[in-house]
Amino acid sequence: MPIVGERARLYFPKENRGEPIVTGCIRKNGHTCKGTSDTTNRYFASEHGSEIAMLPGALNIKGGSKDPLSINFEDETGVTLTSLTGLKLNVGGEIIICILNMMNLNY
Repeated sequence: MPIVGERARLYFPKENRGEPIVTGCIRKNGHTCKGTSDTTNRYFASEHGSEIAMLPGALNIKGGSKDPLSINFEDETGVTLTSLTGLKLNVGGEIIICILNMMNLNY
C-alpha cells in the first residue's frame, strides 16, 4: 500500500463508478537504484526493510529486522531457511524428508 505522497498506479474496476484499486507504486528512482535497474528482477518491499525478491533463478523472502528471518528458493542451491532466533515447524501430520546423498544435523 502506498504511503501519503507516493505516486500510485490505479485500476478502476467499473468504468463510471466505484472506488479505484491501488495496483502498485510508481518507482521514481529506478535509474539510481542498483537492485532495480535490471527489469528481469522484481521486488516488493516495505519501508521497514521486509522484501520479496523475484529473480530469474530465485525467489527470496526477507524480514525487516536487524537480523532478519529469510527463506530463499534458489534453482541452483535449493531451499535455505535462515533464522537467528530459532525455527519452529507445526504440522498436523507427518514430516517426510527424502535425501539423495547426505544430511548433516548440527545442534
